Amino acid sequence: MLDSDEMNERISSVMIKYPWIVFEDQGIINGYAYATSFRSRSAYRLTVETSVYVRNGFHGMGIGYKLYDSLICDLKSRGFHTAIAIMAAPNEASSRLHQKLGFEFVGQMKEIGCKFNQMLDRQIWQKIL
Repeated sequence: MLDSDEMNERISSVMIKYPWIVFEDQGIINGYAYATSFRSRSAYRLTVETSVYVRNGFHGMGIGYKLYDSLICDLKSRGFHTAIAIMAAPNEASSRLHQKLGFEFVGQMKEIGCKFNQMLDRQIWQKIL
């Protein structure tokens, strides 16, 4: 989990162009969804990379779906064309969420991310907005 200073820095640096949507309950952030640039080259200016996080203990309540659905609507209104989600694999819950939201599985990269001191594959999901 990110500390509040690190989260504020991330949000502030991209909020002008890319949306961040937060689920807060009684002053506690229990989830968020956001988009960032997919690549820095101009050819990718209409493509974003998306992410969603839901705090442990709040899964299965529809929070992730609502956050991501709102994010997708916001991205469409801003004129973005494609959303890319890259997630650790395997992750069945996240895969189901992305399928439910209309993302399509387009590939898997082997051992490109390190999490919990272990090299993990990453799945790539894509949605045309």
